[in-house]
Amino acid sequence: MGNRHPNNYYVYDDPATGKFVLLPHGADYSLGNGVGDVRMPAVSEPKLGATTAARLRTLPGTEERLRAAVRDVIDRVWNTDALLARADALAALVRANGLPATREPWTMDDFETAFAARRAFVAGRADAVRAELEAAGG
Repeated sequence: MGNRHPNNYYVYDDPATGKFVLLPHGADYSLGNGVGDVRMPAVSEPKLGATTAARLRTLPGTEERLRAAVRDVIDRVWNTDALLARADALAALVRANGLPATREPWTMDDFETAFAARRAFVAGRADAVRAELEAAGG
């Protein structure tokens, strides 16, 4: 059965500007999904069926504004050291208290493997995004 919701996006009415802001995907893909390669594109073509995002990307200057916004997040907001410190603190809580009950049969070894992969992603993501933007001329 296909995806019944092909446009996984959100629109935010920013009261500070009086403008709508399109968030082209959920938080799990904001700068990559955290489980893949750190070189996963931060700025990629919208998925098939994401018609609103695809149409907006055809407007003159949109691609450049999108790349500038991603660069702003990486340069001004993304703080690798702070993110890693927070991740380490949360991991310490899991280690001290054990895994919560879930539907999945996770073990502490599973947790450590997943945590190491996500920590490595966070550690390398800013540099990978900067390299992507440089290669694209942005």
